[in-house]
Amino acid sequence: MPLLSSLPLPTQALFDQFAQLLITASQEMNLTAVTDLEGIRVRHFEDSLAALPTLEAFRAEQKLNTVRLLDIGSGAGFPGLALALAAPWLRVTSLEATGKKVRFQQSIIDALGLTNATVLQDRAEDLGHDAPHRDRYDIVTARAFAPLPILAELTLPFVHPGGLLLAWKGARLPEELAEAKLILSILGAGAPQEIAYTLPGIAEAESHFRIVVFPKKKRTPPTYPRPMSKIKKSVK
Repeated sequence: MPLLSSLPLPTQALFDQFAQLLITASQEMNLTAVTDLEGIRVRHFEDSLAALPTLEAFRAEQKLNTVRLLDIGSGAGFPGLALALAAPWLRVTSLEATGKKVRFQQSIIDALGLTNATVLQDRAEDLGHDAPHRDRYDIVTARAFAPLPILAELTLPFVHPGGLLLAWKGARLPEELAEAKLILSILGAGAPQEIAYTLPGIAEAESHFRIVVFPKKKRTPPTYPRPMSKIKKSVK
């Protein structure tokens, strides 16, 4: 059963409101290439909610009342705001560098009354060195953000040891894991777990949807993340 339809009806109504606001805003600014209601439900909402079982299992295992989640490169709010809407026990910080996307996310937070979500405008390579954010999050998420060697360096410094990094990946996952093996070890990540999932209306044989879960085993060395120019140069 689609995860969206398993949520309480009032929450489903808020997701519909989110979708309509996204469709309207996308007529004036480039927020998403998916601009029809059903496409948004599947490609953004269901895709974001695919992480929910993993988050719920982590919360139960750690016996946490609330889970601190940082969503990096969140764009129009995915998966961060979608997860905040579906799971009130999350405390979501959504990190986005582009001003118009930050303003859109703030409008969603205000319109939907999301008291468990905050949006920040900053760059991960800078914020990753700030004490209020480094090693502070139980979960960090990144969806459609960057190749894994770059994504890992920009995300893992935020995760405290014992926490998790969740990365949405597709058909190139085996190659990306091989390319990122060394930097993942340096950054303190443990062995990954791959979670395959499907989306409504897309045949399982045609889907390559994966969420890769990395446990954080040790603190990231203080020199990471490096400036973006150095990160990109190192993965060429």
